[in-house]
Formats: sequence, C-alpha cells, structure tokens
Amino acid sequence: MRSLSNKRKYQIFKNHIRGLTVKPIGVGFGISQPEQARQVGGWRADAVIVGSAFVKRLAIIHTPTRTKSHLLNFVKVSSSHDYNLNISLIT
Repeated sequence: MRSLSNKRKYQIFKNHIRGLTVKPIGVGFGISQPEQARQVGGWRADAVIVGSAFVKRLAIIHTPTRTKSHLLNFVKVSSSHDYNLNISLIT
C-alpha cells in the first residue's frame, strides 16, 4: 500500500478541522526553511507558522533595526504571496 504524501495528509486533516471551525488553519511544525514555507503555502494553508525559524534568527542578530529588516526579508523570501506585513519589536 502506498503511503499518503504530506500534502494529502494535510488536505484530509484540514477538511476534517474545517468541519469543526471557521477559524483560519495554520501549519507550523518543522518549518524552518524558505522552501518548506513555500511548499506548505502551496497547500493552501491559511497560515504558515515559522516561529522556531524566527527565534533562531533573533538569537544571532542583536540590534532591533537589523532584526526587523532581517525578519521582513525572511518572510518575503519564504513566501510567494504579497502580504501586508507589520512586524513590531519592543526595544
């Protein structure tokens, strides 16, 4: 028996969850590279969560100005969509 692809597993799961809620559905376990975010975004997820990828980047950049521009660039590179992004950092 052939196993299901991750995309197909996600579609089955999303269809099940969609029957329980109208809230957006985000996917986010193990997504740390731009290509992974693009792939999941192509699955028509409502959101792609890259929290650990942000934390890793924050650990190597120490100035708020550089951090904000670095995170914005990471999101733009990770996405094939044109999102209106607002990243606020507490300094």
